[in-house]
Amino acid sequence: MKKILFIISLLLPYISFAQMDTSEVHSKITDVTVFYKGAQVSRNTTLNLLKGQHLIVLKKLPAELSEQSIQVKSIANAQILSVKTQSSSVTVKEKQPIKDMQKNIEEKEQKIRVLLAKQQVYEKENQMLWDNRLLGNEQKGLTVLQLKEAADFYRNRMNEIALENLRIQKDIKDEQESIQVLNKKINELKADIEKTYTEILVTLDCEKAISSNIVFSYFVASAAWVPYYDFRVEEVADPLAIVYNANVFQSTGEDWKNVKLKLSGNDPLLKTSRPELYKWYLEQNSKQTVTRESYSLDGSAIKGKVTDKSTKEPIAFANILLMQNGKQFAGTTTDFDGNYLIKPIQPGYYSLKCSYVGYKPMQMNNILINKDKLTFADISIEASSVSLETFEVVEYKIPLISRDETSSGSTISREYIISRLPGRSPESIAATMGGVQSRKEESSLITTNFISNDLQRNVSNLEYVIETPYSILSDGKDYAIRIKETKMVVDYHYLAIPKVDADPFLMCNLINWQNLNLLDAKYNIFFKGTFVGESVLNTNEASDTLKLSLGRDKSLFISRTGMKEINDKKINGDNIKETIGWNVTVKNTKPYPIHITIEDQYPITERKSIDIKLNETSDAKVETQTGKLSWDLLLKANERKELKFNYTVKYPKYIGINAD
Repeated sequence: MKKILFIISLLLPYISFAQMDTSEVHSKITDVTVFYKGAQVSRNTTLNLLKGQHLIVLKKLPAELSEQSIQVKSIANAQILSVKTQSSSVTVKEKQPIKDMQKNIEEKEQKIRVLLAKQQVYEKENQMLWDNRLLGNEQKGLTVLQLKEAADFYRNRMNEIALENLRIQKDIKDEQESIQVLNKKINELKADIEKTYTEILVTLDCEKAISSNIVFSYFVASAAWVPYYDFRVEEVADPLAIVYNANVFQSTGEDWKNVKLKLSGNDPLLKTSRPELYKWYLEQNSKQTVTRESYSLDGSAIKGKVTDKSTKEPIAFANILLMQNGKQFAGTTTDFDGNYLIKPIQPGYYSLKCSYVGYKPMQMNNILINKDKLTFADISIEASSVSLETFEVVEYKIPLISRDETSSGSTISREYIISRLPGRSPESIAATMGGVQSRKEESSLITTNFISNDLQRNVSNLEYVIETPYSILSDGKDYAIRIKETKMVVDYHYLAIPKVDADPFLMCNLINWQNLNLLDAKYNIFFKGTFVGESVLNTNEASDTLKLSLGRDKSLFISRTGMKEINDKKINGDNIKETIGWNVTVKNTKPYPIHITIEDQYPITERKSIDIKLNETSDAKVETQTGKLSWDLLLKANERKELKFNYTVKYPKYIGINAD
């Protein structure tokens, strides 16, 4: 008796579900908030319910959605009793269209065989006519009338055969193209069959009959966005144009079509609970530390190409599923060239499944996805006339030669890029040099929206609300969104270090740049419409003035030559005395005044046996600790300026030095 009661208690929830009015509904994505890592997807659908309790089954949702993140908005005149989830797959009823299309393909293939048979008959008839083209015999020739009738017959019949063959060829081509379309549709449907989905079960108690929308949301990890900027300068007298851009990508397994996007600088994966202080026992070396996960600019990804094993030809629209612990993590299809890309991916071990109609399905195991690295996995599948459900299993092999730097280097987190990004040496020097004059007044801003958008600042970070609907497919590719352009009056000035590089570099200072709501990101530099380089914006290291290097400007003339009339080397006993002089010439070739800082140096020493004396500086600012000389110049249009400096070095003979 106790066992019976126990079994009844287990079945009671299912019995109560069975007694409810169950509605299986499909919903539509309306809004998506994309974070640096992950996205919150909002859906809605219409409900028409009678008074009483109802079970609403929200179908075909991503397998990777976070159950803890599900939110269902309240409905007027209805109470939400519970929200649960369950896994699901395609039903037998939903597989029926595949069988119907396969039958259609068989009928079309049979039609092609009939057409080919007709074509062979026509070809044989045509050959027979050609073989019997010689009429009459040697003893008796044909009359003119007979010859004309025979020629007309041959011409008309051979024309009929040729036209009929052309029609057959066209019909065969049409049927083949139709079969390709059906195979593509079958492949798409089979991709759905192989996928697992999540269903959200919502139990409602309606006070009365209602007709209302149910709005719900959930979090998925396989999505992200990356900000980047374009800094554009036409002339030094013009304002700086800052174009705000974003790359959005996702591999959640569902396409976002015509949705309202919101780009957020938040990271929902970070803990929101406040930190705590614990006892610190000095003798136990138990110092408390805080670990912060760095933001990823592009995140981990896997890409590759699917090809025919025998012909090596690429296979378009093949289904790719990324699995982890037997569960589907993400999925996509190959493009026309057989390429696929899944991005972003959390680090870990994965399996990759590939299938296509007419080919043996394949599964590749033990693929290690490293943090912020690109992993390559090419797939070759073998053609098969028999439909197979069993996957050929192979082990992933690491490529001997990486295809690009991101697949073999260290991680590409924001902090790493900012601290380790290889600089173009003169530009990297220019980006950190002094000689900057700042305006005290606040810079003016002129903003142009490329799309309808709204900037919202919540308690923790920035959000861009994109009012214009966008479509972001689940293919891991970057979808560029050009948000807005802001024009800002800035301080332009040039910086030249002719000892290192003959070209001056255009610099600009952004005063009160915090009003621009800039994020840590890469930025591209355009000068007079030409791309001149890229760099990384690190707002954490910036003060009230943000200094940017905008690249070279070869239109200014700068030269650095030795002064032969001063250069001298004398030997006096055990010592050598050298005098070295330099002449730096700069000319403003612009039709307007410019501010330019010239930097050079003279040697310094830590040896007491070496004596260095700076003789002439042309009123340079001298830093004795570093040996740096700098001149801040305001040159009028076409003005030319010469800067001279020289120094004397006295050192023992036994020391070999290069004083120039």
